[in-house]
Parts: sequence; structure tokens; C-alpha cells
Amino acid sequence: MKSRSKAREQIIQVLYLIEQSKLNVNEAFLFFQNNFETYDREVPFIRSHIEGIVEHLQYLDQKISETSQHWKINRIPKVDKNILRLGIYELLYCVDIPPSVVIDEAIELAKKYGEEKSSKFINGILDKIANSNKSL
Repeated sequence: MKSRSKAREQIIQVLYLIEQSKLNVNEAFLFFQNNFETYDREVPFIRSHIEGIVEHLQYLDQKISETSQHWKINRIPKVDKNILRLGIYELLYCVDIPPSVVIDEAIELAKKYGEEKSSKFINGILDKIANSNKSL
């Protein structure tokens, strides 16, 4: 598995840990590093993404709410929500990552960690946001 793909897995795992435990970013990241294998060269990528997502969490959740029809954010499974947060963050704030890569990576995460229909749901939301972002 590519190291960035593995890094994205770890990002959603830390985000899930933060949401479940109410640990702050530093505590959650330290816990994760101490208890799970991390790739040293990807640590800056992982950490910057987690910090960016947490910093923009309210806006990312707003984008999820605006884009997901018939789904209130509190009804979206936490794993799916964190995959969406990561994907939207990368679409909006990581201009060096092509939207197609962001969407493909999110779909793969959804297939691995989400429910049966998660990948289609996540693909739909990220595709809408990517296309609306093109027109800006």
C-alpha cells in the first residue's frame, strides 16, 4: 500500500479517536503514535492534515450538511463523516492533490472501513464539492 494511502487511513483513525474520546489533537496523535505503527516520513503529512481538519471542522461539517441531501450530519456514521472531512479538507485546502486522487482515496477508505453503501455516498458528496469548487 502506498504510504500516503496508509497515512490517510491513520488520519481517519485519529479523527475517530478524537471524536470518540474527546482527546485534543496532541493527546490523540501521541496516543496513536505510541500504540500503533506510523511511518516517520508521513508524520508531518498526517499531523498537518489532522490539525487542519480540526481547525476547519465547523466549516467542513457545514459543507457536508449543505451537500448531503436528506442526511443530517448527526445521522452520518462517524467513519463516513471523518472520511468526508478528510476528503473535503483535501479538496478545499490541498491544491497540490488532484481532486480525482482525493475522491479515489476516499472511496477506497469507505470500502475498507465504511458500510456497504458508504463508498457511493462519499463519492457523491465529494464529487459535488469538487465540481462546485471548479466553478470558483
